[in-house]
Amino acid sequence: MKVVTRSILVLAILWAVLLALLFVFATPLAELLWILYPVLHWGAVVAGVLVFGAGAVVVIRHRWSGIGIMAITALGLSFFFTAGFELGRDALFQLRKPRYERLLADAIRDGDVPGAEGYIDAGPPVRYAFYWQRGVIDNWVAVVYDPTGLVMSVNQAEGWHDLHDPRWSEAVRLFGGDLYKCEKLEGHWYICWFT
Repeated sequence: MKVVTRSILVLAILWAVLLALLFVFATPLAELLWILYPVLHWGAVVAGVLVFGAGAVVVIRHRWSGIGIMAITALGLSFFFTAGFELGRDALFQLRKPRYERLLADAIRDGDVPGAEGYIDAGPPVRYAFYWQRGVIDNWVAVVYDPTGLVMSVNQAEGWHDLHDPRWSEAVRLFGGDLYKCEKLEGHWYICWFT
């Protein structure tokens, strides 16, 4: 029975590590797997619930091991439904940031962003958008460098109909798409959603 308990504990730890990787690499996985990504997403939840259930069974025979298993999976599941993806997004941004900074330096020097990498908005001031995730048809997500923070003004619009209000039109029309949501990453860097 101790071998089974240890195996379930190892499984709980392995699940937690894989869940953390899912948080960090959610964007590239969603882009790669497209419509199959939700299967992976909810499969992780089902796996966590199963491991949690196995931990509950272990509690009957080996109290502390079972409690440890349940604690690991409960913590992982709580992150899954709260801050996990936001923390993962921030971690992925930190991994990609040197590349974005290189692209920004090249764009400032050359006055252009290669089409495969993103867009430039002539401004003034000049703003730069680098692909974070390409979407279907015309939906996409970008990491935006905006020294003014104007992109954040779209968050003040109340619903889709309000995005066409003249108060937000300058921000909504940046980069030739319909900008509808932005979140600050750090400094002058933002993550923005377009349609």
